[in-house]
Amino acid sequence: MKSFKTTIFNGCNIVIAGDPDADGITSLAVMHNYLREFAKHYGAEFNVSYTYSQREDGHGISTQIKQDVTDEARKELNEKE
Repeated sequence: MKSFKTTIFNGCNIVIAGDPDADGITSLAVMHNYLREFAKHYGAEFNVSYTYSQREDGHGISTQIKQDVTDEARKELNEKE
C-alpha cells in the first residue's frame, strides 16, 4: 500500500487493464472509481486510465497492451528529462 500511495501522490500515471467480458469490465469500473475516490480523499491528482483487450486476443493482458503502456511510459519519462 505504501508504494501505491507514493505512486498516486507523485502524480504518476496508472493504467489498469481488464478482460473484455462482464466481470472484467465491471472490475475495471469498480477499480477506476475506487482510485478516483482515493485520490480525491487525499487531495492527489487523478492520473488513472484503463484499457482492455479485444475479444480476439483472449483473456489477460495482451502483448499489444503491454507494448502500448511501455511505449507511453518511455515517452513520458523522456519528456520529463
